[in-house]
Amino acid sequence: MQKLSVLILLFAFIFSQSYAQGTLEVQVTNVDSEKGRVLFMVFSESSGFPTKIEKAYKVVRLSPKIGQMTYTFRNLPFGNYAVSIAHDSNENGKVDTNFIGIPRERVGASNQTTFGKPSFNKSRISLNRNQKSKKVVIKFIN
Repeated sequence: MQKLSVLILLFAFIFSQSYAQGTLEVQVTNVDSEKGRVLFMVFSESSGFPTKIEKAYKVVRLSPKIGQMTYTFRNLPFGNYAVSIAHDSNENGKVDTNFIGIPRERVGASNQTTFGKPSFNKSRISLNRNQKSKKVVIKFIN
């Protein structure tokens, strides 16, 4: 009977951990055009970060609003994420780059303050039980 009780508690703990969720509010500043779409991308791993849309954990495409925009990602499992944004001004569904990989469209990432390709680790944001809701402000770099 004791083993059954321990087993039930263990499954209850695992079940509660797998459904633990947080909220990530992403605010984008200095939007300067209403053409195209602004892409909000949340990555759960470094693969594809920051511009490979198909590798993002979650992607939202919104019509731009001059000034600032906000989108809230809800029900994210607790864990580490990095956020990137791109202004897909020609609406081709990707971040256009030049021949050496520098974006031709405006981009930005969480925790990024200077020009250059951001890393997943430097852009990382943690959602956990202690801080299950976070707000991130991202500025377009170029």
